Amino acid sequence: MLHRFEFTFELSWKTIKDYLEYMEVTEKTGSPRETIQSGYKQGIISDGEAWIQMMLSRNLLSHMYDKNTSRDIYNKIKIDYIKLFNELEEKLENV
Repeated sequence: MLHRFEFTFELSWKTIKDYLEYMEVTEKTGSPRETIQSGYKQGIISDGEAWIQMMLSRNLLSHMYDKNTSRDIYNKIKIDYIKLFNELEEKLENV
């Protein structure tokens, strides 16, 4: 599940970036953080801070092998992050 979360996050932020480019938004969108911030400003995502937290969790997984941290992130995925992904999906389907 943790690996699926990692690639789902990657696809999500890159999809937001592509959508911003499609909308011809000229703000910087090179990094995930910039893209999330711009996506929030443009109303693509409703909770920019939660997306930043999700990005930080994803970054932790790339360099971490601690069982407790993995378990914490696993719980965040089940409770919080899945909702953010679903919200993004609904937003993009209704465009």
